[in-house]
Formats: sequence, C-alpha cells, structure tokens
Amino acid sequence: MTLYHQMPEFASVPALVADTTLGYDRAGAVIPGDRVRTVEERFVYRVVAAASDCDIETAGGIRLRAVALDGRSWTPAQFDAPLDGATNADAALQKLASRVGAGHTVDLGGGTFVHTRPLAFAAAAVAVTVRNGRLKISSARRFCAAIVARDGMTIRDIIIEGDGLAGTEGSERHLIGIWGGASGYAGPDFEAGLLQAPAQRVTIDNVTVTKTTIGISCAGATTDAEQSGWRITHCRFLDIVGGKTAGGSDGCGIAVGRMSDYSVSGCAFDGISRHAFHHGGHGARWRFVDNRIRNTGDVAIQIKVDDTQAHAQGFLIADNIIEGVTRSLTAAVGIYGKAQDFTVARNRIRGVARTGIDIAPSGYGQDADCLDNDVVMPADTASVQAAIRYTALSGRCCGNLCFVQNAAYGLHIHSGLGSSTQKIFVRRNTLRTTHAGATAFRLAVNAPRAVDILQNDLDGFAAANRIRDTSTAGTIVTDL
Repeated sequence: MTLYHQMPEFASVPALVADTTLGYDRAGAVIPGDRVRTVEERFVYRVVAAASDCDIETAGGIRLRAVALDGRSWTPAQFDAPLDGATNADAALQKLASRVGAGHTVDLGGGTFVHTRPLAFAAAAVAVTVRNGRLKISSARRFCAAIVARDGMTIRDIIIEGDGLAGTEGSERHLIGIWGGASGYAGPDFEAGLLQAPAQRVTIDNVTVTKTTIGISCAGATTDAEQSGWRITHCRFLDIVGGKTAGGSDGCGIAVGRMSDYSVSGCAFDGISRHAFHHGGHGARWRFVDNRIRNTGDVAIQIKVDDTQAHAQGFLIADNIIEGVTRSLTAAVGIYGKAQDFTVARNRIRGVARTGIDIAPSGYGQDADCLDNDVVMPADTASVQAAIRYTALSGRCCGNLCFVQNAAYGLHIHSGLGSSTQKIFVRRNTLRTTHAGATAFRLAVNAPRAVDILQNDLDGFAAANRIRDTSTAGTIVTDL
C-alpha cells in the first residue's frame, strides 16, 4: 500500500470531485485524518470515513470534510455548490449551514446560488456574518426565507431575489428575504427550519431584496427582550409582490411584529405592492429615518397596533422622502391603534392618493407630535382628502408646510374622544393652495380643552374656506 507523506493537491474543486486516483485501500491510498488541498481556491479537506461527516465525495469514493478558511470562514464553493446561478444549490448550502459556528463568516464569493430552503445556521452559530453574493430563492413552501436571522448576525453586500410570484389562492407563497423570529404556522408545506427563537442584535447593511412577497420579516417575539437591537441600513427593496390575503405582512418591504430598540435608515423602497414599512405590534424606542419610498400600493409607512396589545411608543419617523402612494384610500404615513408618545417630523411627501400624514391612534395618541413636514398633495384627484389628518388626545401639529392644491383640507384636526382634558397645539404651519374649493382647517372637536390654532400662515384660501368647524363640544382658540 502506498501512503501519501505529503498533502495531495488538485488544481480545483471540480478536479478534486472528478478524481479517481485516491482510494482507501489501493495505490494512492489515504486514511481518515489525511488532508487534501486545492491549488486554485486554496481549500483544505480532511479525509473522513462516515457519510454523515462528508461534505463532498470524489468520483473514486473518497469522503472529504471541508476545513474552515483561517479557522473561521466558509464559502459555498468549498461544498461544490453550483456556480452557474441556475442549478439548485440546496445540498451544498445546507452542508455549509451545518458547519458554521459562532463568530464565523460566510462569504458567498460574489457567486449566485439558487436554493429552495432557508440558509438557517445551527443553534450555536451566533454572531455569524453573511456577505458578498446573490441568493435566488424559489419554492412553493410557505415561509421560505433566503436567510434566517440569528443572534448577533451581520448580513451585508448581498442580493436576495425571489421568483416574483405571489402564489395561488389557498396556498400563498411567502418568499421572505430575511426572516427573524419564531412562527406559529404549521402544515405540510411549512418550512420547519424557520421554527426557532427570535433574534437580537442583527445588522443588515447594503442588502437588496427583490421579487419576494416580504423583504425582511421580524415577528414572533413574546417579550421585548427576545427580539430587539436590529439595525437595517442602506438596503434596497424592489418589486415586492403581494399575496392573495388582504391582511398580514404580504407585499411589505419590512414587516415588524413585537420588537423594540431597532432602526431602519438610509434605505430605498420602490415598487412595493402594499407597505414599504409596517410595524404591527408593541415596541418602544425605534426609529424609521432618512429613507426614500416610491410607488407603494398602500400606506407607505404604517403603524397599526390593535387593542389586545401594549402600546407602540417612543418612536420616531423622520426625514423620509415619500413619492407616489397609489391606492385611493391610503396615506403616505398612517399611525393607527395603540400608539403614543411619538414624533413624525421633517418628512417630504409628494403625490399621495388621499392623505399625506394620517395620525389617528384611536384615542391612544397622547403626546403625538407632527412637526416640520413638507406635504404636497396632487392636483385633479377627486379622492384627495387632507394634507395632514391629526386625531389625537394631545400633542403638537406645528411647523408643517402644506401645498394642498386639490386637497379638500390642508389640516384636519380632531382633538380626541370623550371628556379628555388634553389639548392639541396647531402653530406656525404654512398652508398654500391653488384650488378655490380647498379648506385650510377642518376641526372636529369633542373635548372640553381642545385645540389652539395660532400663528399659522395661510395663502390662497378664500375667507369662507379658512376654517370649517364640525365640533360638537370643546374650546377652540384661533388666530388665523
């Protein structure tokens, strides 16, 4: 028997896989524990006996286990993943996912990999970095994700592409770019790899998600501590397709359930079938700032928390540019349900079908501030209603510039419900109109201490159209 005293070398991974010269029990023999190397990629493999330990197998039947690059880095090419961007790479990617450990890096090497199962790392694999490549997901399964987020994970410089299909009636296809959180869904098409704990401290930077029904989904946490600390920066969400259901998170660029202390900044959204951003659960101290949104079919930025949950509070929506919200009954920014102590500031809004900013938190809107926004409503659109609709128990609607054109109202102010003693301050807003029928202020007050409207600058409104009062009670202080 001839034993190798030096590490056998092969030109490349394909050459190694095609090899028939190495054997366990003949000339060119190797034994478990020996190492084999490729010259082109500089990959190293360890010879193993058990099929369960095998990452790739040569044509001659030698089983090989990949060795991490520099002790902590991996790439799909080590597992003989197809590099043509068309052939299914599930087997190689699942092998890779099973090998990644805590603090490791997965570098896709700039390649394009097609897969139908999530890239879901082992339970011990925290603080993983995934970077540099393209993942194409295609699956009839529900909740098929390109990547399942884990604690401390960083995902950057990659493209995630779905198949552009929303699914058939009764079998919606939830193709998710990045999934974080547990799931309560079950069924024959459920992807079991997604049923795991919510993730904390996830960083997603310079990632493009396109042609999926959800770009990033963060859901399933039962407490704030279970899922928090996400940072989503400089990402692009393009051509996000809708599902067959009217509710849920289908058709969203980013869909968040219960989560606190996270931020979305510097991102671009274009061609979104429903919401660019949807926050649908309790959460405190989060920020959606400095993003650009174009062409959404529903409320571009929606916060909607039902009465069974705790408040969404202490959040900031600021410095966003929103252009084109096409559905006739929606707004650019919509805040509904149990929300309080938040600020909507310095957003620039153009071409919205009905309402620019709709702050209507169902009687829960204490200290809801709408400050310094720039809202231009389109002309010649019959459904346009108000540049800003502000329904809250207290807070400030101040410093906004509204060029209302064909809007029915510039600012629609409603002081709240019942016998509230809170007050809304409406000051230093500038309203401009070119439409003779537009009204600057519509007031619908039904609280004892209601609204102060002072120091506002109105231009182009007929005297009779400066204020329309539909109040049933309450005190209004005006200086128009």
